[in-house]
Amino acid sequence: MAGPIFSVALFPTEPAGETLKLAKLAERTGFDGVWVGDSHIIWREMYVLLGAIASQTRRVWIGSGVTHPLVRHLSLTASSFVTLDELAKGRMRVGIGIGASGPINIGVKRAGRAELETAVVGLRKLFRGEAVAFDGKEVKLMFASAHEIPVYVAASTPGTIELAARIG
Repeated sequence: MAGPIFSVALFPTEPAGETLKLAKLAERTGFDGVWVGDSHIIWREMYVLLGAIASQTRRVWIGSGVTHPLVRHLSLTASSFVTLDELAKGRMRVGIGIGASGPINIGVKRAGRAELETAVVGLRKLFRGEAVAFDGKEVKLMFASAHEIPVYVAASTPGTIELAARIG
């Protein structure tokens, strides 16, 4: 049985180069993973940082800590993570939740549990190359992932914890 897994969450308030240095330090010092916060407007852009970290690390897994299903369109999230997973050679993780600062900062509502469930199910389908309906139009990712990208649900209330357990 594997031992404990240790990861670090980076909230990119400092210049992008500092976040990249911290991610590389996390890898050098033995952390298993690096999460990058997703709260645009107040933090540096997560997708740019994830790409830089993917290109400059070799071992740690890398993920969003956490993204939001209503701020980031699901097709963008799926396309970005599959592309990032190619760069990271299978090390990507998606952290997703109902949202806190990200949606609040731009006047978008937090996602409800049903919207979060729809997003997780939709992401998994898009990752596999299956069709998902957006406003009545079926779309699919034309370059689906060669393997399953893990999706982690952030949960802090009884309802979202139950949801995470059910769809996990």
